[in-house]
Amino acid sequence: MGKKIYKGAVARSLCAALGLVLSSLLLFGVAGALLPSEIVLSEKEELPAYPCVALSDREWVGESDGLSLSTVSAKLFGIIQLKKIEVKEKIPLSLIVGGETFGVKILTDGVVITGFSSFQSGGESVCPAQAAGMKEKDVLLSINGVGVHSAAQVAALLEASGEKATLLCRRGSEKKEFTLTLAKCDGDGAYKAGLLVRDTSSGIGTVTFIDPETGFFGALGHGICDSATGELVPLSRGVVTDVKIHSIQKGAAGAPGELRGYLYGEKKGSVLRNTNTGVYGVLTSYAHKTPTPVATADEVKEGKAYICCAPDGKEVRQYEIEIKNINRQSETKSFTVCVTDEALLSQTGGIVQGLSGSPIIQDGKLVGAVTHVLVSNPTEGYGIFIENMLHTAEAQLQKAS
Repeated sequence: MGKKIYKGAVARSLCAALGLVLSSLLLFGVAGALLPSEIVLSEKEELPAYPCVALSDREWVGESDGLSLSTVSAKLFGIIQLKKIEVKEKIPLSLIVGGETFGVKILTDGVVITGFSSFQSGGESVCPAQAAGMKEKDVLLSINGVGVHSAAQVAALLEASGEKATLLCRRGSEKKEFTLTLAKCDGDGAYKAGLLVRDTSSGIGTVTFIDPETGFFGALGHGICDSATGELVPLSRGVVTDVKIHSIQKGAAGAPGELRGYLYGEKKGSVLRNTNTGVYGVLTSYAHKTPTPVATADEVKEGKAYICCAPDGKEVRQYEIEIKNINRQSETKSFTVCVTDEALLSQTGGIVQGLSGSPIIQDGKLVGAVTHVLVSNPTEGYGIFIENMLHTAEAQLQKAS
């Protein structure tokens, strides 16, 4: 009788142990199945937490397509390994910080109408273009079906048109066609429309960033606008050159200063886009410096920072500034820049024309660029988040592809 009870107890113990093993195996299998095989982390995101499961023993594998690859061990109660999980983490973007002055010449896509000029024809004052309904800021695209890209070409085509000419313009997002009855000028006998147009723009600015792998760059922190209309200059193509700074006009209250110089040398790059947040293109020649991590807009804070620039057109240096009045909703005037560095104040009076695009460094990261000066106070100006410039650059590249 005793032996039977003993044997029964052993059998029950064995069944219980087998049940525990099976339950454990089932638990491990279910737990392993519920865990992902791959985890994708955004920048600065931490590994997720799972109940009763610890992720440990992270091993780095390598990099691929802008992602850092690694594996982690998933262990139940931190002891029993369930599986290995692949981890893909976005590598923080790093760019070459600019600060160099550069020259840019933009050739326009069409010509911008900046005004009208009446002239004498048959003893009367006339302006055929204005009479036909054309307006300032219209972009003249073609004359009699021939695309136009320069003021000289416009004059030649109009003169060759005789008494009638068909002009195609872009006004905002719409295209409008105008049929003009041209008038012969009493002065020189040429047929004219009375148009004032602007075809090219050139100037001096500062490079903000350069992609170390492609040479893609962003600069200025604002677009190149026509001085007469205030509108963005319509871009056909643009050329980047070196610039020679020969003098600096210091800024004063009510009188913005500027870097004065001239463009020279061979082409060192191309401008591909002219936008509200800056000009973008590709450089074929640039200084290969160690890239600097890029900060998101949320990382920018009020307080000490530095701008990188070369007011004399020579060596790029860092000058202390203070970031104030952060506005995360503004695309182009994201914060106020206050120059506190005595060396820069002595040299330029603060922010002057030509320093637009000067990169801003805070806590070792590229956070933005200088955009505009406050006319009433040249020691202060506006800055744009580098994140906003990069969003525009990415959108423009996708649009072009």
